[in-house]
Amino acid sequence: MVGNVILAAKGHLKGAEPLLKNLPSRCNRGGTQACPPSRLYRDCGRRGDRVIKNKGNKLTGNLQEKQVVTCFLESGGEILLLRRSQQVGSYRGRWAGVSGYLEATPDEQALTEIAEETGLSGEDITLVRKGAPLTVEDEKLGTRWIVHPFLFQIKDRSKIRIDWEHKEVRWIAPEDIGGYETVPMLKETLDRVYY
Repeated sequence: MVGNVILAAKGHLKGAEPLLKNLPSRCNRGGTQACPPSRLYRDCGRRGDRVIKNKGNKLTGNLQEKQVVTCFLESGGEILLLRRSQQVGSYRGRWAGVSGYLEATPDEQALTEIAEETGLSGEDITLVRKGAPLTVEDEKLGTRWIVHPFLFQIKDRSKIRIDWEHKEVRWIAPEDIGGYETVPMLKETLDRVYY
């Protein structure tokens, strides 16, 4: 049985169960061709990518794809890093930008996350640059992150109020980011919008 189907059958892919009911028991393709990536077949036995859409996320191969935004806030030539708290689901204790799961358009989600995680409103920030999405694969977590990077200029550092997701803030020179234990590929994400 295909690994993705096993995950769905065991309830690990919330919302995938209705997909399983209406699928053919075999992919009906002869030879050694892989199943089309947009379809999932029960008992297929082929090794091609199988994709299950799940509330904006999908499972491709063995990695679940999750779309996120990462926002860098800049002031006076420095960028804000936030240290993730022990209460978050991943990368506890690591440094990151303002980030969150995509639940709206990337532009809307960026503003939402900034408001939630720093207390800043749209009046407190100015969009400087929006970068091309970056793919970050984390085999240990079984996740393929699609990161939508943003750079914003902020007017007043003193207005920042972090929420439960973070335990520390630090303003750093962008070139110093390599000296911090960060979420995966944070430097490469910053490169998409800063340099």
